[in-house]
Amino acid sequence: LHLTLFDKANMLGKEEIRRMHFYFASDMEETEYSGYVRSFIELLLVEFPKDYAHYFKRMIKLMQKRFTKLRKILVDIAITRWITDQSSESDQNINSVEESVSIDAVKEALEHAFPNSLKEDDIADLFNCSLEVVQLYLTELMSRGLIAQLENCQWIRVNRLAEFQNAMVKQMPKVGHSDTPTVAIVTYLYVEKIAVDAMIENRKTYVRYKTDGESNVYTLGNIGNRRVVSTKLSAVGQTRSAMISSGSITTRLLGGFPEIEHVFIVGVGGRVTGYSEKGKRANLGDIVVASSTNDESPYSYIVCHSLQRNRESNAVECYGVKTWQQHDNIISKITTQLKNACTENSVPWDKFFKEGLNYLESNENEGYKFERPTMQNDYCNSSGECAPQIYMGPVAASRVLFKHEVLKDDFAERFGLAAFDAGFDSVVESIFGNRISSWTLIRGIADDSDGTKGKDWQPHAALQAAALMKAIITKLP
Repeated sequence: LHLTLFDKANMLGKEEIRRMHFYFASDMEETEYSGYVRSFIELLLVEFPKDYAHYFKRMIKLMQKRFTKLRKILVDIAITRWITDQSSESDQNINSVEESVSIDAVKEALEHAFPNSLKEDDIADLFNCSLEVVQLYLTELMSRGLIAQLENCQWIRVNRLAEFQNAMVKQMPKVGHSDTPTVAIVTYLYVEKIAVDAMIENRKTYVRYKTDGESNVYTLGNIGNRRVVSTKLSAVGQTRSAMISSGSITTRLLGGFPEIEHVFIVGVGGRVTGYSEKGKRANLGDIVVASSTNDESPYSYIVCHSLQRNRESNAVECYGVKTWQQHDNIISKITTQLKNACTENSVPWDKFFKEGLNYLESNENEGYKFERPTMQNDYCNSSGECAPQIYMGPVAASRVLFKHEVLKDDFAERFGLAAFDAGFDSVVESIFGNRISSWTLIRGIADDSDGTKGKDWQPHAALQAAALMKAIITKLP
C-alpha cells in the first residue's frame, strides 16, 4: 500500500509503503488468494484507521471474524518521504487551466436538465470553461435542431421530430374523460424518454416550461387498449435537491392525472457483479423487473442510506435501509408469463423492440445507436445470437455502497438483488403517497454500476426495457 498521511496538529506529513505478506490455510486453493486478499484490503480501508494501533487492531478483527482462512500477516512499514507543507503540491493542481469541454458534453448537460433549461453562464461554470466556448457549441447544436434558445440566454433540449417542435405550453390542455391516462411512465435519462415514447402510439408531447422553477414534460398516447402518459425527471439520487425535484415531479404527475392505476419507472440499471456463474445474474442488454423474491424478503425496491459500524473496530455490522414492497402483483404475474415464454432464440417483446428500433432509425435518432453493441464476453446462445433475458428480483440504490465494491457485493448477496439504479426512492415514495399499489421498475442493464456510466449500452438497454414495458402494458386487464 502506498499511503500519504498528514498530521494536522503538527503540520507534518509523510509518505510510506506498507507491504503485507499473507499466509493462507492449507485447504485454500491458490486461485482464491487474489480475490480473498482484495476483499480483505478493501474492507480494511473502508475508513482508514487513524493510527498504527487501530490499524493492526482492525486487521486482527477482520482475521478473527471474517477472513478466517488467513493464518498470519506480516507487515513491513517503510517511510519514503517526509512532507513539511501539505499545501505546496496541491496548490499546483488547484490553479489548473481551463478544462476541456466537448460539444457532446454540452448536449448531455442539456439532456440531463430537460425539461428544465440551462443558462449560458451555468453551463460555463459547470465545465469550468469560457462563455465564448459555450456559446460556440450552443450555436452549433441549435443549427442541428437539437436545442432551442429561450428568453434570458436560456437553452433547452428539443427533439428534431415535428411533434416536439410545437410542444411548449404555459398550461397543460384539459384532457377529456375518455382520454385520461391510466398508466404512468417515469424516466430520467433523455435516451430513456426517447425509447419509451417510441412505444407510444398517437402520441402528443407537451412541455410546460417555467423560468423560475421545475418544468414538466408529458407525452400522452396509447399502448394497446391503455391510455398512457410519460414524463422525464431532471434529477435523481439521494441528494436533497434531487429527491425534492423527482418527488415533486412525480407528485404533480399523479395529481394531475388522478385516474392512474399503474406506474412504470423505466430505463437503465447496473448489473450485480457478485455472481459470476452463467444464468445467475443479468448481463449487459438483459432486463430486470423489480419484484420480491419470497415472503421472507418481500421488498421490491431498497435504498441503503447508511452503514452501521462497530465503534471499536469500525467494521460495518449492518446496513441502514429503507424498503418498499408491491401490494398488487399483477405486473409480476404478467412478467413471469413473459419470462416463461422466452426461448433461446426469441422473446415475446422482440416485435415491439424492432418496431421501436425501425422508427427511431428512420426518424433520426440524434446520434444514439439503439442496436446491440458487440461484446465478445457477453453470453450468447449456441447460434451466436444474444437474446435478452428477463430477471426478477429487488432493485436497489445507494451512494455509500458504491464507494466500496466489497460492501456492495455483500449487500447485493444479502438482499438477493437483481440490479442497481441511480436512486428513485422519492419517486416510489410519491407512488405510495398517492395510494397506487401497482408499480414496478424495469431496468435494462447498461453497466456494472447504476446504469448511468454505460454510455455505449444505454440506448439499447433503454429500448429493451421500453419494449418489455409495452409487452406488459398490452396484457394488463
